[in-house]
Amino acid sequence: MFVITLMILVFGIFMMKLFDQFIINPVTISSLLWIVLLVSYNFINHGLYPLSDKFYVALLFWYIPFVLFFFIAALLQTPSIHYISNRPLSFLYSEGLMWFFMGCLSLFIVFKIRDVQQFSPTDFYRAIRQLALARSRGEIENVPSYMIHLNRICQFSYVLMFVHINKGVKLKGRYLFYGLVAIYILLGANKFIIAKVLSALFVLRAYKGNLHFAKILFLLILMFFFFYASELLRRGSFSEDLGLLNFVYIYVLTPMPAFDSYILHSSSSMLFTSFDPGHHIFSNVLGMSEVNPDYFDQENSVFVPLPTNVFTMMSSYYVDYKWLGLLFGGALYGLFFGYIYLKSFFSEPFRILYASLFFVLVFQSFFDYLLTQQSRYNISLVIVLFLIFYPFSLYVEKQQK
Repeated sequence: MFVITLMILVFGIFMMKLFDQFIINPVTISSLLWIVLLVSYNFINHGLYPLSDKFYVALLFWYIPFVLFFFIAALLQTPSIHYISNRPLSFLYSEGLMWFFMGCLSLFIVFKIRDVQQFSPTDFYRAIRQLALARSRGEIENVPSYMIHLNRICQFSYVLMFVHINKGVKLKGRYLFYGLVAIYILLGANKFIIAKVLSALFVLRAYKGNLHFAKILFLLILMFFFFYASELLRRGSFSEDLGLLNFVYIYVLTPMPAFDSYILHSSSSMLFTSFDPGHHIFSNVLGMSEVNPDYFDQENSVFVPLPTNVFTMMSSYYVDYKWLGLLFGGALYGLFFGYIYLKSFFSEPFRILYASLFFVLVFQSFFDYLLTQQSRYNISLVIVLFLIFYPFSLYVEKQQK
């Protein structure tokens, strides 16, 4: 099945080349990602469990509708509405808005540093993670409400940064703004937020046409450096189980055998079917408590034999709806990302949206960051872009005049 899957992925790239040769095309980037992962897994002596044929079948159940629905999204493009929501409010490029976000960022950074130091005055970066874990377990009081609201505002600071970079806006104090955004992101001690920003910058550079192999390689090295450094700092010290190779295996390869082992176990144990369908995929967006099999509890690690707690983007869809869930998930990804990608060539907010969500495609081998996690933020991102930054009403007014 490895060879068949590889042939289908390669065929997908060649077929897409006839339609679109842009490297950030969702089908192209997904195909390249899985080719690299599967070839690496099958030819590197990593010591992980071998993948069964069921994993390859599951991947094809996802990938084929993903490609088909990308082309369906292309058929849904209507030229007459390409420029909807393409006219921003004037304040979007103003120094006032930038300084507002700089003020919010500065306050949050000060509050965050004070909060962490009160929890642990030493080993600051590791304490950030330990503080978050202690709060999630209910061992200490929750985050103060003013920090929660302030953080919600700050989350959109890097979206504003994307808007300015995309448009080439050069305001006084912009480098201070970029620096505060960087500090805010690093204080989160969240590797995926770092990756989200770096992948968005990669996409924006690609749109500008000034992206070549050296820059792509540099970005990948930079992303890897931040991932590795962040993990070491969170642990507080170097440990043998997080040597460089083990780090690569854990964060790049282990999600595949983890999901494969779940497929193999779920067919023979009622433990993996005794839950309500839909509670895994839609729990975040609906504010429900996740109903997960123990095997998929994100606080626990599965050993394959290295530990991991991520199971690829296919996992939540398989948990809820089995093989039909994979077909649904692939179709959803193909339709959604195909639509906003194709719109991005004609509409600035769609370009910012695609850049902001590009990390979902890059890290699909980890987990589903479109619906299962990050869904509330993704929805709020759409609301901010299309109702506040680029309100639809302005387009309607223009057409009526």
